[in-house]
Amino acid sequence: MRKFYHPIIIRRNAADDVAFQQVFLTKNYQIGELGFKPRSIVDVNAYVGYSSMYFNSVYPEARIACIEANASNFATLQKNTQYIPAITRFTNCLWSEAAEVQINDLRSVNQGIWIERTANETPTKSITIDQILNDKNWKEIDILKIDLSGSGIDVFVSNFETWIHLVRIFILENSNHWKTGTLDIFLKSIKDLKFKKTQCGQSIVFIKEEEEIEEFEEEQE
Repeated sequence: MRKFYHPIIIRRNAADDVAFQQVFLTKNYQIGELGFKPRSIVDVNAYVGYSSMYFNSVYPEARIACIEANASNFATLQKNTQYIPAITRFTNCLWSEAAEVQINDLRSVNQGIWIERTANETPTKSITIDQILNDKNWKEIDILKIDLSGSGIDVFVSNFETWIHLVRIFILENSNHWKTGTLDIFLKSIKDLKFKKTQCGQSIVFIKEEEEIEEFEEEQE
């Protein structure tokens, strides 16, 4: 992992300390040798940017789209990643459809983010995987990091058919806090694809088995 030559903000709360340790000390995302260089990474619920910073340090050639809907977290994420041009920030929540929604952020008690449609005057806008692919002009996603707690699993319930085959690696976070049946829903979404499963800390990792991985050159932004 490369060194960071800029300050990293850790706010005075237990959640930041735990998140920092999980990323940089217990190495929840250290998935080993892949046989190819990841060039496109989606970091869902990126919190304050630690995981995106880690991915950038390990995969310096990758472009990273990080998504964080919480305003306070997003402000800190911006500060932590402002010197890393490879990282693009989305102040949205990822969902199965683009809509005006309200969110209930229960990550502090390990229950993820819950999303539902709303008619409130100040809604949050959800974003889809298809929108990210179009926005970034990506042909595929090499790594998709996501927590299946709360409404995170909704992404694998509906409207996933257009993009699910384009993901090479899934990093599924906080597996010890999922509701019963969550993993079964995910497995059903990839049932027609061939993945191998491994464990990295609290994350379950699925890596696509391919006879030959063809790398692509992403258009520079």
